[in-house]
Amino acid sequence: MKQVIFKIALLLAMLSFPFMGIFSNDTLSTFLISEGDRSLALEKLLQFKCTEEWTPSIKQYTYDEKGNLYLVVAFGDRLEFPNGKVVVDPSDYVNSVMKFSSDYELLWHREFDSNIKAYEGNELCVSTSNLFLDRKADMLYLNLEIYKPDSILSDTLYYDKKVILSLDTLSSYREYRLFMLDADNGEYVNSVKLNDYHSSFSDIVLEEEGLYIMNPSQRDFVGEPYPSGVDKWCYSKLSLNLEKLWEYSIGGERMEYLYHAFGYNEPAPNMYIIGDTMYLTYPFQSDSIQINPDKSNPIYLYSSCYEFGISDMSIHNQDAVIEKLCIADDTIRLLAYRKVGWDGVPQVIRQGKNGQAEALFYNDDMRRYDTLTCYRINPDLSMERIEEPYQGVNSEYMHKLDQAEKSYFEYDEEFNYIERNLLIGNKDFHFSFSDKAKDILYKNNQNGEQFVKYNINTEFCYTYIMPILSRVIIHNDLHKGRLFVSGVGCWDYNVAKKYLNWNPWESNQVESNIDKDGGLKSCFLASYVETYKVKGEAYGAGEVIVPDTFTWFGRDCEVQVIPDKGYAVDSVVTDRGEVLQEVEAGRYVVPSVKDVVAVRAYFSESSAVEDNWASEVRITPNPFTDYIEIASERAVSYEILDVKSVVVKSGAERRIDVSQLPEGIYLLRVYDGKELIKIEKLIKE
Repeated sequence: MKQVIFKIALLLAMLSFPFMGIFSNDTLSTFLISEGDRSLALEKLLQFKCTEEWTPSIKQYTYDEKGNLYLVVAFGDRLEFPNGKVVVDPSDYVNSVMKFSSDYELLWHREFDSNIKAYEGNELCVSTSNLFLDRKADMLYLNLEIYKPDSILSDTLYYDKKVILSLDTLSSYREYRLFMLDADNGEYVNSVKLNDYHSSFSDIVLEEEGLYIMNPSQRDFVGEPYPSGVDKWCYSKLSLNLEKLWEYSIGGERMEYLYHAFGYNEPAPNMYIIGDTMYLTYPFQSDSIQINPDKSNPIYLYSSCYEFGISDMSIHNQDAVIEKLCIADDTIRLLAYRKVGWDGVPQVIRQGKNGQAEALFYNDDMRRYDTLTCYRINPDLSMERIEEPYQGVNSEYMHKLDQAEKSYFEYDEEFNYIERNLLIGNKDFHFSFSDKAKDILYKNNQNGEQFVKYNINTEFCYTYIMPILSRVIIHNDLHKGRLFVSGVGCWDYNVAKKYLNWNPWESNQVESNIDKDGGLKSCFLASYVETYKVKGEAYGAGEVIVPDTFTWFGRDCEVQVIPDKGYAVDSVVTDRGEVLQEVEAGRYVVPSVKDVVAVRAYFSESSAVEDNWASEVRITPNPFTDYIEIASERAVSYEILDVKSVVVKSGAERRIDVSQLPEGIYLLRVYDGKELIKIEKLIKE
């Protein structure tokens, strides 16, 4: 079982509840750490069940700005959807493409399969490696690997029970094909075969003007003055209708780049698109490489070992090139290049707030993830150290987590810092994220994956830990404030007969376990929503009463502003700069909460004469325990509201039984007919 020891004084009370007393020794739990002002709420858990023999897998998923969700689920024989619908397919290698609405209603699903099963395994192997959405055109793209071993007789691929591909071969064959589907209904629109050199390890970037693809290659290209070596990389552009616009390959004269040949510290090739400019970073171990897209004017770069006369295939060259290319008007043209060592390869190239290209480097060893530094990229690819005009690169605690392996980091379009880490092995991890969330001991009894988020001001938001490592895919949706987590129900907790609790905070566990599903193996996708505290700040004689619960991303939050006797409200504003208007006596609404918000109320002495009606109404006792009495010469009615502005009691009696109300803060509203004549804050002890 996961055990966590908190040494954080200012965390929410819910953070410190006894996990040991809630979870059994056979229960794994997703886990969340925050400072207390931000959190996550489990919105929905989608489960896909397969068979006792076949474990389904969520291969890819994406989403649009409306909150619709698109998934590809791989299964064999049978698939049961979250709504109970069951699809039976005779193939063993089925990729089901599906769409869910923002409230997780299944809108459509369609299947890729070979639709034949003369004997076990007698069908094409299909697997989805990329899924992305053209949000403007409402088109869905997916990259499908189609593999036919020698022993397989089937050569036909079906989509939605219709033939879309027939392989003209009797031998072993592998094809990578990019499909274009109508996102509204899932209907097939178009597809294109990616050339033989394209693989499932492709990096595909979707831009308004087309698709940019980076892939390894092991073949020669027409018009190249040099032969293919061990490995090379190819870059191409397709239109949004999947027409090839250009192709560019980087290759050497003999030994080419060997990915991970000498250890994990090697930088990987990367492609970055900023407007009509493409930046490439490419490590190489060849004697030389040709880098110019214009093959009639080749430009060769020579390795450091070759230049020093010690070239040999056993020599570990540590060279790389950074390229800047113009990709305007469906063409590609070399603008600048620079040969560097491995330590000169940026971890990220991004577009800064001013539109300028920026390069991020880690200090010290480039793979140790200690401190990020930011450089402006000049037109000639020289780099100039800058202090960012915005926050977001470093805090005292960022990049310094005690991790076994950092798998990924990025800055999203709002310059939030996102990091994903692998927690490997049976060991303890010590986490410090901020002054309020530090010195946290996490006992890792299971391999897991961690998601960490800091905002643009380097404020720690939260970290989420999934205690399994079985094809976990974690994405965050900026538009809806959601965190998606997918996982396969395999040996990590199914075979080991362990339960997995998907709800990190609530006392009611949301568990998955193979025993609960009649032995059927499953995969899952959990949707979490970011939640925030709304804080109240009073300036003067009065009080701001805010909910004691978190507000979900994008929702409104109601607060109460109560001046003391003899005082009035001057203004109510948020730290976001909004001026709030009173919607009802004492009630104000904070619209669309998307981060921690402070509501500031300003009070001043009132020159107005207090209404006689209000002065004649007396409420006792306050604080109260079991009852409240309203003293007035006239017939009045009342409402009692909790901090969520929910009416918990109402009536017209003078002695009010409130013994059943829990402890806390309440508002009492007294009416003469329909006219509100008095409002008073009450405290139950």
